[in-house]
Amino acid sequence: MRDAARVAEVIVSGDDEANRAMVSGVECRLCGGPACARVPMGSTASLVAPDYVPVVYRCPTCRSQFLYPPAPPGWLERFFSASVPRTDAQRAQLEDPRSRARYRSLGAARARWLAGRVRGGRVLDIGCGPGYLLAAFREMGWQTLGIDPNPLFVEFAGRELSVEVLPGSWQGVGKLVADGSVDLLTILHLLHMVEDPQAFLRSAIRKLRPGGFLFVELGNEVDNWRRTLWGTARRLRGRGETPLHYALPKQTYPTSRGLAALVRRAGVRPLYLGGYFPPVLTRTYARPTVAERFVAAREALLSRCGRGSVLVMLGRYRV
Repeated sequence: MRDAARVAEVIVSGDDEANRAMVSGVECRLCGGPACARVPMGSTASLVAPDYVPVVYRCPTCRSQFLYPPAPPGWLERFFSASVPRTDAQRAQLEDPRSRARYRSLGAARARWLAGRVRGGRVLDIGCGPGYLLAAFREMGWQTLGIDPNPLFVEFAGRELSVEVLPGSWQGVGKLVADGSVDLLTILHLLHMVEDPQAFLRSAIRKLRPGGFLFVELGNEVDNWRRTLWGTARRLRGRGETPLHYALPKQTYPTSRGLAALVRRAGVRPLYLGGYFPPVLTRTYARPTVAERFVAAREALLSRCGRGSVLVMLGRYRV
C-alpha cells in the first residue's frame, strides 16, 4: 500500500499519469473489481491525522466509491472510544427525550421485522451504540449482547435499557464472543467506516452458527434521491456529476450492488436487499407530525426504486 504522503504529493502536483499508476491493480474493497478510477472533485479533508489526505475512487463494476489509501489502522476505535458523543445524532440518542423515544421505536420496528424472518434466540450487535435494538430484542425474549468502544454507550445501555454491552474494539470481536454462538448478527451504520470491510466482515460472521443470519444497514449515499436529482440538474446544465459529501469517519460509499458483492464474498447469501423496509418507516414515531409523516411516506416510495436514504441487507451465512 502506498503511503498517504505520496498520495498527497500526487494530488497536489496534479500528476495524472502518476496518479493512474499508483492505483493500477487496486481492487474495489467491496466487489473486488479492478481498475478503479479517480472521482473528479473527490479529495476530502482529514479527521484522522494531518498527513492523511485521501483520494476518492469509483469502482467501474459495482459503482461504489472509497477513500484511498485507507485510514491508519485502529483510527476508528480511537475516534469513537472517547467518553463523549462524536456526532449530534449520538448526543441526541443519549440526551434528547424525543430522540430517545424515536430511536427506541425504530429499534423495536427493526427487531419485529427481523424476528419475523429469522429463527433463533441469540443476537449480537456490533457497534450497537446505546443499545436500542438490543433492548427491543430482549423484550421479545431473545438473548442479547452488544459491543461498542464508547464508554458512554456501554454505561447508558446497562443503566437505562438493562442490556449487556461489552466495552471493546470492533476489530477485537473475535476475543470477546465465541465462534458459532449467535443466530443473528447485526451491523448498523458501521461497515462503511472500517478500514477493510472484507476482513472485518469475514471476522464478524464467524460468530454466526451455520445457517445464521446477517443484517447490515448503512447510508445509500451514491444512489439516494437527492444526489440523483441534483446530478440530473447538473448534467442538464453541462456541469458534470454531483460529488458526494466525502467526510470521515466514512471510508467506503457502497451501492446495493457493491454491498451484495461484499457479503457474497464473505459467504453470505442475500435474502433481502433494498432501501428502508416499510415497517420501520411507519412505526418510527410515536406521535408523528405532518412533516414526519411526509418524510416516512417519501422514503417508503423512493426506497422501492432504490433511491432511499438507507441500504439494508438481510442474508444467510453459508458454511
